[in-house]
Amino acid sequence: MSTKVSLAHWLATPEKCEHGVVSRQQLPVVDPRVRFLPLVNAVLLPVTYAITYLIARFNGHISGFPYISDTGALAPEACIFGQMHNIVAVLHAFSIYFMYRTVREKNWMERIALLVGLGSALGISIVGNFRQTDIFWMHGTGATIAFGGCTVYMWLRTASVSRMRFLRLMLCVFATLTLPANPLFAIVASLEFRGANPMKWGPDDGGYMWHVLSVACEWLTAGAIDVFFLTTYVEMSLETSI
Repeated sequence: MSTKVSLAHWLATPEKCEHGVVSRQQLPVVDPRVRFLPLVNAVLLPVTYAITYLIARFNGHISGFPYISDTGALAPEACIFGQMHNIVAVLHAFSIYFMYRTVREKNWMERIALLVGLGSALGISIVGNFRQTDIFWMHGTGATIAFGGCTVYMWLRTASVSRMRFLRLMLCVFATLTLPANPLFAIVASLEFRGANPMKWGPDDGGYMWHVLSVACEWLTAGAIDVFFLTTYVEMSLETSI
């Protein structure tokens, strides 16, 4: 009788393989190369913002300390901003999905995190496709889904997985504090704004301190989320190398 064991039989067997010494739980769940998805995503997004910021600044569309969306509000930088956000949204969705596939013991928090994470990918796409200068409420809705969804995802995964928990907990707390502070400071700043163009908000336009605090909170929230997904790359690297 042949001692060869089919892949289907091995996958269907949770215990040790009948003719081998390695159990299914000891081998990678997904292709190890998928671990690079969150890494690429984490690098691509800040690079995108750097490019759109430089183009917007060169064209005189922004000045001072702008919001992230200000760097992609007008053409031609808006074209790059929108296209790259669509690419990032797809990579983000695949990262979330394969992170879920990589987890060996899936609990209810992991399943909810999967759904929330995929929803945040939709928010990223909305941010890129609905410019704040065109449909502000839709752009704001997308940003809320993206930032809020990512923050909830961070909390769920931190609670579910023990790896790098302290670092991830700090990132979760940081994002949770800066996320609501951004719109709150923005509301106060807008009430005091007396300038002509909020994308060129200067110290003499009123509410400048609140504006800077609001912008800083937005960038810091994005940074915390970005660093969290770098830890996801580390986690997937460890899981797929077992």
